[in-house]
Amino acid sequence: AMEAIIHALRRAGRMNGWVSRHRVEVRTRSGDLLTVSFQAAPGRTGPRVTDVLLEGPARRVFAGVVTWPRGNSQ
Repeated sequence: AMEAIIHALRRAGRMNGWVSRHRVEVRTRSGDLLTVSFQAAPGRTGPRVTDVLLEGPARRVFAGVVTWPRGNSQ
């Protein structure tokens, strides 16, 4: 799911102060279709991602905070 979020944010480009909702469909290694939706808003050091929702066969393999690398474009 994290890779899908990063991909969607890079495709969206700069956020210009707006809050936006994103939805990405991902084909998993098992062949299942997983839909990842989330809300993104500008943060101090990069995009702030909240309200992550996984639809489809998913299981939690990570919980925590991911920091956008400094110097990389959004």
